[in-house]
Amino acid sequence: MPERIDEVEYGHSVSSSLTKLSPEEKKRALESVLHSRTFTRSEQLRAFLRYVCHLEMAGRGEEISEYRIAVEALGRPQNYTTAEDSAVRSRAHALRGKLEEFYTNEMPDAPVRIEMIKGSYRPSFAARSPEMPVSPAPRPIPVPPPIPPVAEPAGSPSPALSRRWVFVLLGAACLAVTFTAGMWTRGFIARPDSIVAEAWGPLLQADGNVLVSVASHNHMQVKARTRQPDPIESAVEAPVEVNDWYRKYFPLRSDQKLYLMFVDTSTRFGDAIGASEVFQTIARYRGSSQVFPERLVTEAMFRNRNVVLIGMPENSPIADRLLSGGGFQVAFDEAIHRETIIGPRRGPSASNTYISQRNGSNLVESHALITVLPGEGDGGSQHRMLILSGSHSSCTIGAAEFFSSASHLRELLQRFRREGYPGFPSAYQVVVGCTAASVLPLSVRYESHFVLKSR
Repeated sequence: MPERIDEVEYGHSVSSSLTKLSPEEKKRALESVLHSRTFTRSEQLRAFLRYVCHLEMAGRGEEISEYRIAVEALGRPQNYTTAEDSAVRSRAHALRGKLEEFYTNEMPDAPVRIEMIKGSYRPSFAARSPEMPVSPAPRPIPVPPPIPPVAEPAGSPSPALSRRWVFVLLGAACLAVTFTAGMWTRGFIARPDSIVAEAWGPLLQADGNVLVSVASHNHMQVKARTRQPDPIESAVEAPVEVNDWYRKYFPLRSDQKLYLMFVDTSTRFGDAIGASEVFQTIARYRGSSQVFPERLVTEAMFRNRNVVLIGMPENSPIADRLLSGGGFQVAFDEAIHRETIIGPRRGPSASNTYISQRNGSNLVESHALITVLPGEGDGGSQHRMLILSGSHSSCTIGAAEFFSSASHLRELLQRFRREGYPGFPSAYQVVVGCTAASVLPLSVRYESHFVLKSR
């Protein structure tokens, strides 16, 4: 087992990592990396980093191992062996390089850095020393001494003409290099994995015209006010118990009271991040999309369009209706007070139940539900509807990551082929298991699937 690596203060050792940085500071440092441009297209590196950081922050860093990272973070099978598969070691090396790139180019003045020390899979959190400058002052560039003029031979072109040709040749060379690099980049970007394109179908076409509908939910927002809010704000004074809870996070002055504001336009964090993953996948394939909150969407807008619908049925009336016709369904079980996925319904009772709950590590074990349906169109046109839902906010992110992952989709396609399907069916559902810290999935895994009859 690797020796514990204490956190460092940008080069200065500290005796205790827990006394130097608060959990909130560590979480902010992790979030800044996970949502950075540097890590945008590094799905497995994000999963790797989420997993090891959340275990470390939970005080369970000694449990981090190559096997657990492979199975619980990277989705490798239970029979994974470190001798035959070097995926964790290679990704650890890549993760160190990506972190260095992020802190060098994108966030050089980060107040807290995450470091992966060679020889260990445990992360450390490094705090900037107060005496360190925000960023190093640029070194002056030495100016070379002027070159003495050289006498031009008789009949040679004028100096101005010679310089003009030099600039022309340099410009032509730059254009050639830029054109070549652009063609290579264009070819590189335009060749993502074909299995993803096959699963998404018309959703990823250049003229896909995808409508992304994100559910919004009703809730009460707590706000501090020195006087009664305007009636138009639909507010009520908060119960006394809310004051104690509020003071855990924000100061409350003696002249302020807390009010509960009715809000119906907010989106759950997991739904928003899941929508971001969908946008990235569509953009990677040069597709086009528009996003609307579901409160502004009617089902008539789905006709002749490709649609991605994001949200839990309790917040999305459209998803609730579409998922009620059979197969797997998302429901709240009043008896156990848990969100569940039940089904597929083949009779009066459900054959499977997937329950959202916390495990012994205080991580959330929940389930995502991916539903693929043929869209509605005129004249035989082909459209696709993708519904991303689940039993917890983290599930939407997990569903989007699973359905954008070539490795997961390749495994799913093999399952369909073993059942006699030549490719992805026109209508089906997939249950995806998610292990998450709060609303951030650490790992996703296949659980079950069900082929629906085309509607």
